[in-house]
Amino acid sequence: MENLQDQIKQAEMPVACSNLSLQGTYGYSTSGSRQIDGEWYSYTEVGVNYFDGAGKLLNVYTNSLNNATYNEEGTYSVAPNCAAEMNYAGGDKFYLFTPPMGDKFYHIQATTPESPGGCNRAG
Repeated sequence: MENLQDQIKQAEMPVACSNLSLQGTYGYSTSGSRQIDGEWYSYTEVGVNYFDGAGKLLNVYTNSLNNATYNEEGTYSVAPNCAAEMNYAGGDKFYLFTPPMGDKFYHIQATTPESPGGCNRAG
């Protein structure tokens, strides 16, 4: 009888992620709360991330605080282990994980601890 460690080793697939793992359009929604000028507000954001497969991205989104539409450019980098970072020109930074097939990614915001994370799906 095989032990659990042997079963895990057999199930492991080689990971081969790169910037090409995130390419195309990914829709998202996220909600939580944000602190602005010392007061807490409910916050919802919906948008689309466009990844070029070479390290550049564009985020188009709106939020529940003012319903304005924003366009924000940035860069991203995906490591071979599928961990990644997104950095926007305005200073926001996100940590990501994407499965090797790149059909979605999970994110948390690194620069604003009270901000929500979420899942983005290709579409």
